Amino acid sequence: MEIRQFQSTVKRKYRTTYTPQDVTDAYNMVKEHHLPVERVAKQFGIPITTLKDRIRGKTSVDVLKSGTPPLFSQEQEAFLSQHLITMAEIGFGYTRQETINLASDYAVHLGLREQDKPLSKQWFYNFLNRWPSIKVVKPRSLEMARARSATRPAIDQYFNELNKILTKYNLKDKPHCIYNIDEKGLSLEHKPPKIVTGTHYKPQAVTCGKSKTVTVIGGGNAVGNQVPPFFVFPGVRMLPGLLEGCTSGTSGTVSESGWSNTEVFTKYMTEHLEPHLPSRADGKVMFPWG
Repeated sequence: MEIRQFQSTVKRKYRTTYTPQDVTDAYNMVKEHHLPVERVAKQFGIPITTLKDRIRGKTSVDVLKSGTPPLFSQEQEAFLSQHLITMAEIGFGYTRQETINLASDYAVHLGLREQDKPLSKQWFYNFLNRWPSIKVVKPRSLEMARARSATRPAIDQYFNELNKILTKYNLKDKPHCIYNIDEKGLSLEHKPPKIVTGTHYKPQAVTCGKSKTVTVIGGGNAVGNQVPPFFVFPGVRMLPGLLEGCTSGTSGTVSESGWSNTEVFTKYMTEHLEPHLPSRADGKVMFPWG
């Protein structure tokens, strides 16, 4: 019994103390400096057989553990991991499902996955195991996050990064190519205000039986040109009457909850927003979200 507990402890220790980068560094050290596998494996806290399999070519160096190799290469997962960390640091962290959706879109973009075969939660948890530098945490409230972010170093970093992007894509003198896009949820529930009435009368007001939400996505560029609004109604079928009386160019779609999602945003970008963008002769177009 004690031996099994010891073996289990050793396995857990290995899995939590070495990373994909450790495996790569150990592999390169053995190959380039011709050092003993046992010594290098011990130095990096990697099981000897794990490192030997990669040295002998039985397993790819990108694979952290035995079994089915990961969908993405180590470089691709590192890029994805760093993106998640960066977005969380600036206050726009992804949820579990949003991370899965992001990775699925990335896999489709790289030609590693079909559009109708998204990644699963199992992939997500395997990804977390391979990258101990990221974890799932509950964020603090928005107001506190804003207060903590409203520091001189944070603001300077934001504008330094913004300047790099504007310079890289030659956008400093093209405000018509810089767009800001945001969404807003509109509640259909009517909350009646207090009214003056008699002391023995209980007034009533007509309200919506069940609270629903309609999302509106709006956008515009840095010279003040507005993009017509795009509505997301709760439902399963888009009815023409939902847009009756709207301003010219207004469009919309439906989702089960009335909130936007990856499919809705893709439809917004490709079918609604693109016709309002400058011609491709103007170069790149920037879309800060929020």
